[in-house]
Amino acid sequence: MNFLLRLRPWQLFLLVLIPSLFFFDTLFCRFVRSMGYGIYISWIYAIGIRMYKLMPNPKPNIIYFKICSVIVASSLVLTIVISPFMYDYEIPVIICLMICFIYMMAFSAKMLESMIEGEIVGFSDATKAFFCFWFFPFGLWYVQPAVQRVLDKYN
Repeated sequence: MNFLLRLRPWQLFLLVLIPSLFFFDTLFCRFVRSMGYGIYISWIYAIGIRMYKLMPNPKPNIIYFKICSVIVASSLVLTIVISPFMYDYEIPVIICLMICFIYMMAFSAKMLESMIEGEIVGFSDATKAFFCFWFFPFGLWYVQPAVQRVLDKYN
């Protein structure tokens, strides 16, 4: 997944945008659309993991990030398989998925900003990166060059 971190912002943008153009409700279109979402989730995961590995000790706990990543990724796979048979989702499941996804973005944003600043920062210092993850098409142009600067600095 580290190849996602080396892509230019426009390449990553196209990798996520093009699959979302498949809007028909066939199995193939659902699969292709899910690939775009999967790339977006993998990109956030790759940033969190890579920045965590580059961070000097003491490191924050990463177990919740990994658990949330597994939950979000498995829900994406289940959506492809089960969505033709489900007409609505249960509200608690949606809330759980949103909390996990928000935690993934917050952790990755915190790790990225920590590597930019050179020390562990709090969430309040990472809000810009968090909202850049949240508003993907616009925030991509801030996050991807920042990731590449950090990788160039530490490699």
